[in-house]
Amino acid sequence: MKLNLLAKTELWVRGIVLSSANLGDIAKVTAELLSLPQDRVIVVDVGDDHVTLDLLTEDIDAEHILGKESELLERLSLLDGVTLTKNASVHSEGILGLISVDPEAGSRAMKRASEMSVEIESRLEKRVVVFATGFEVQRGMIEDTNTPWIAQRFSEKGYCVTVGGILPDDVESIAGALRRVAHEGYGLAITTGGVGAEEKDCTIEAVLRLDPSAETRYTVKFTKGTGRHAKSGVRIAVGAADGMMMVALPGPHDEVVAATGVLLECLDEHVTRAETASRIASVLKARLTGSCHGHRASGIGC
Repeated sequence: MKLNLLAKTELWVRGIVLSSANLGDIAKVTAELLSLPQDRVIVVDVGDDHVTLDLLTEDIDAEHILGKESELLERLSLLDGVTLTKNASVHSEGILGLISVDPEAGSRAMKRASEMSVEIESRLEKRVVVFATGFEVQRGMIEDTNTPWIAQRFSEKGYCVTVGGILPDDVESIAGALRRVAHEGYGLAITTGGVGAEEKDCTIEAVLRLDPSAETRYTVKFTKGTGRHAKSGVRIAVGAADGMMMVALPGPHDEVVAATGVLLECLDEHVTRAETASRIASVLKARLTGSCHGHRASGIGC
């Protein structure tokens, strides 16, 4: 289990007296015990009865630090020029303080922390927020049938669904909304609409703004620059931001219905984002093969 040190990376060894000791050896022994590269531990301060070491890392494995105080003191005592008093100890103001915890009690605490972490992660994965996009929906020109459908299907599967509202056709607004809900602890954000080939369609670009490596898949391709096609086709996207999964779906309701079923299957099977994107795109391609008829103004143009 990785522990974030939260910028508190110093260890104090108290009750240590040095006489022509090699500070490099002290750092080396500490690094070896903590399973860190030797250049990741340095001595930053020496006093009459203490030595301060700094760990040049952001996190550390729990098993490499928990209850290691006695072993570290023993190893240091074997170094030339190092003498430890009977009250020698190791101290830290942060997570590194686990070094002085009783190993058995610490192991129980870490096991519980791990269980709680899994439980919290499971709950977050079940928090879903759904956004519709587009001026047509905002102005009430067309009904948003997608959000209620998605909310119902996910609720039936035990998810806690929040209606995020309607977002404008604007990259910054969509990206900002996705970033906000990621920080609020949602496990999944779904958008509908704005994935088409027109200039106004920008949901895919918003997802890529937050996750440049997001998986995007074409459901249909066009000749860029012809008619209203400012882009080369219609895409769906599956990405991630701050641990939250993002899925950008088309606007037409029949396509959302088909894609939602596939998405739920992928979530149940815990497949990768790449596989999820591929499966969703495949089912939509199958529906669109040979025809663009019936595409409405909510995200896909012919």
